[in-house]
Amino acid sequence: MGAVSIDRGDFESAKQSFQQAMQIRHDLGNKAGEASMLSAVAGALQLERDFKGAKEMYGRSLVISRELGDKSNVATTLLNLGGLEKDIGELAAADVHLQESLALIRESGNTAVLGEVLINLGLLALERGNPVEATRMLEQSVTIARQVSDRNLYGIALGALASVRLATGKLLAASKLFTEAMEVLAETGNQGATADALGSIGDILFAQGDLSGAGKKYEESLAIREKLGEQALATATRMSLAELALEQNHAAEAEVAVRQAIEQLGPRSDVNAQAEAEALLARVLLAEGKMQEAQAAIDRARTLVAKSASPRPNIVVTIADAQIRSAAGSPSEAIKSLHDVLKQAAKGGLLPLQFEARRVLGEAEAKAGNSDAALTQFLSLGRDAKAKGFLLIARKAAADRRGHGL
Repeated sequence: MGAVSIDRGDFESAKQSFQQAMQIRHDLGNKAGEASMLSAVAGALQLERDFKGAKEMYGRSLVISRELGDKSNVATTLLNLGGLEKDIGELAAADVHLQESLALIRESGNTAVLGEVLINLGLLALERGNPVEATRMLEQSVTIARQVSDRNLYGIALGALASVRLATGKLLAASKLFTEAMEVLAETGNQGATADALGSIGDILFAQGDLSGAGKKYEESLAIREKLGEQALATATRMSLAELALEQNHAAEAEVAVRQAIEQLGPRSDVNAQAEAEALLARVLLAEGKMQEAQAAIDRARTLVAKSASPRPNIVVTIADAQIRSAAGSPSEAIKSLHDVLKQAAKGGLLPLQFEARRVLGEAEAKAGNSDAALTQFLSLGRDAKAKGFLLIARKAAADRRGHGL
């Protein structure tokens, strides 16, 4: 019954069904069954975004499985726990648990599960700002999926590898991989992963300046998320739509969408998602001329991101903070922080974020009266972005240059 409820998107009913099954197994002294149901409860709690509760349940399952000497279940539980920790930004703990899972799975020779662990480790490496290591692990997972003829694993691995290409600014390569991943996932019926790929293709179209096409992909992704009852992931897609609305000069619409997303995320959400949402809200409020509210939002974002070990949200928040500082009359402070964040983004190979930081840097230089530096920044950014297919930011750099009379 629990699995059926999850398929319907009724995560509360799923949790209750799994809890009942867990209690029955506990009363019967079936420790292995109890451990399995504890992990199932954890999965339902994770879908409800009760991450603290999910971690507790995985921990209890892990204790029982270790007592039983059930290495297979220990490895699987560590994989699930590490994957959760990766998603909520607890990167050090994720690494410990995923590495232990990897060692146990290599020992058992379970090749298919090995592919799953490598996907999680690859995405963890990306989160930690190491796209080279991420690529190495994800290419291994693609190879393993082919070897074991697991089409669903293959589609997921392709999508994960595509996400590295996207994060590092390789738009055409990313688009090709996401398209192939969607074809494979359509065969296997994995709608959740299909929604991921659709949203990412929307991000590619957005970067290429095709805002209408991006909006269509975001809406397709959102429709699948809502059908599956994946409200937390649907909220992330709504954030993309809010970013799109801001780019289309519909700031009031974007504000409503972002505020709703922040409310839906709630305090139990991971700090990365909350911080990036507050940073987007700050940018939206700035576009509306609500400086005091924008400063309050970016202050909240900075407080949240201080708890994160992930480079990306720190970079996103710092860029938004620089925009606020520059607009508030402190462009010199913005310039300093942007030079620092550019080094961080370059170290992680995060080209799209480098482009955005450079655009904001050009704005800050212009506001500081450094016309030559601003002109150089806008011109070089326009050339570099256009060469890499980032036509939207190339157009924005040209518009910014003209706006400052440069």
